[in-house]
Amino acid sequence: MARAPRSSGTTWKITGVALLVLGMVSVSALPSTMSAMNWMNYKFLLPIPYILPLLLGWSGAFLYWRGRQYAAQRLAESVIPDAKPHLLYLRPFRSDFTIVKAVFHGIETSEEEQLADVLQPFGELEAIGRPGESLPTPGAARIYASDDEWRDVVKRQMQASRLVVIRAGVGENVLWELTQAVRSLEPQKLLILVLKMKAQDYESFRTKANPILGVSLPDQATL
Repeated sequence: MARAPRSSGTTWKITGVALLVLGMVSVSALPSTMSAMNWMNYKFLLPIPYILPLLLGWSGAFLYWRGRQYAAQRLAESVIPDAKPHLLYLRPFRSDFTIVKAVFHGIETSEEEQLADVLQPFGELEAIGRPGESLPTPGAARIYASDDEWRDVVKRQMQASRLVVIRAGVGENVLWELTQAVRSLEPQKLLILVLKMKAQDYESFRTKANPILGVSLPDQATL
């Protein structure tokens, strides 16, 4: 039996944008609505007019995010089998854009999506997917591997990639990935991305990464 085609996410995104617009319209109409209905005579009901815009906004942001996930899933199906050289993005899973962030950021694109767009002229961005997720995070095309396999997958993808981008983090897995990259890649094929790190986290990463790299990363004050 032929598999049903994946959703492109377009309908989800259009519906999400429509709800977001309705939410903004509802907010702009609040002053006249409350004045016309003389809400001040019913102070215990004051929160009610604000509930609808919030529900519309959050629902719209959720649907828009879900549409982006479906679009990312469909894109990955064409990117992963492609024989062209790709770029590899390695990062701590906790840096991924979550549904909670998506709901509060509306249609704002994530840092990973922006990175994929910036690097797109050099190749498609790939990343290891978070274990257990049913839909990918928008941005890099996801490759999934079990806990026993992921290290072998990372080493194999490093060898095949045109560029490896490692997002700095304090986890041991990030340091392992950095070690493998230094061992197997030419220096010009490795990019370390430092983004939104607390000073103590960056200093911890710098202290552990310097011996691996054989050079000293800049201190916090010079970033």
